[in-house]
Amino acid sequence: WKGSVVSDTFGIHVTETTECTQCQFQYPSHRFTRFFQMVPFELWRESWLRSGGGSLPEGLLKGTYNREYRRCHKCSKDEDVDFEVRHNLEPSRPPPGCFALLVQWLAGDVSSNDIATLLDLMPLTMDLSLVVSNVPPNTPYRLRCMICLYGAHFIIIAFNPTVFQWVQY
Repeated sequence: WKGSVVSDTFGIHVTETTECTQCQFQYPSHRFTRFFQMVPFELWRESWLRSGGGSLPEGLLKGTYNREYRRCHKCSKDEDVDFEVRHNLEPSRPPPGCFALLVQWLAGDVSSNDIATLLDLMPLTMDLSLVVSNVPPNTPYRLRCMICLYGAHFIIIAFNPTVFQWVQY
């Protein structure tokens, strides 16, 4: 994790822990640098629906990363069980200078309704402390654009403050 412009600007340096919710078995933690939060739109929408439409965007983002289903080596070798995944910011590293979000559509055919739903869920600011543990409280980031991957193509959706709306490029 040696310093570099890219690492210091975009890097969220975390330690990830994964724990079985049934028997509390923990896989060994590992450290890595995440340069963007990749969010499959379908998981984001599913998280929003499970919340009854009342979850904050930060909660939706965290909800796409904090659960996974797999076999537990200790209590369930034959079927998948629920695991909690936690990301903790490394104490020796500050939060990134720029928070990057990559939205991915798993299906190649994306409707304008899907894009409109995403934009309705996107705030103009996000508090990173509500997504990653160990980040100082009230660490807001202004959301200015999103890189979206669908099929084999990337699009940019940017907020235009002059007309106060999202614009697709």
